Amino acid sequence: MAYAAGLQQLKHSRGPCFQYPLECPAAKADGSDEAKPNEVNIWLQIPVHFLFAVAEVVGLVALNEYIYSEAPTDMKAMVQALQLASVAVGSALGIALGVVSKNPWLVILFSSLSATMTLTAVVFWALFRQTDGKSDACSIKTTENIRVVDATVEDDKLTRTT
Repeated sequence: MAYAAGLQQLKHSRGPCFQYPLECPAAKADGSDEAKPNEVNIWLQIPVHFLFAVAEVVGLVALNEYIYSEAPTDMKAMVQALQLASVAVGSALGIALGVVSKNPWLVILFSSLSATMTLTAVVFWALFRQTDGKSDACSIKTTENIRVVDATVEDDKLTRTT
């Protein structure tokens, strides 16, 4: 989001319309019906879309794996429903922010979202950093207590070795 805020600031620093791209009279100064956009290379937007896509894929996959491995068997559906409810709340917040997602407020919006994400990540890390190694220790204990049983079938007889 910080990169998106910087990119939006770059768009607002270039002409012909500066903070109001495609909205000022100078955008149509050459007499054509099409408005002239601010002079910014479109390739600068690739990192924004790439980072958002990677973050969403990695985040959702990690969350699903964590739910599958840590939630009790009887609670997996409930925990998955809570995950989807949090996604719904995030989408609702995105819709609510649509009202202020207009020029010239986009730089402030993206900067505020970036600051909120950073603050949330720091608070989350501070609250839950001590539990980081506990999950791995539980997984190691569980796998150490499992006995491997090798079963083979020969001539309709089951031979079991441990």
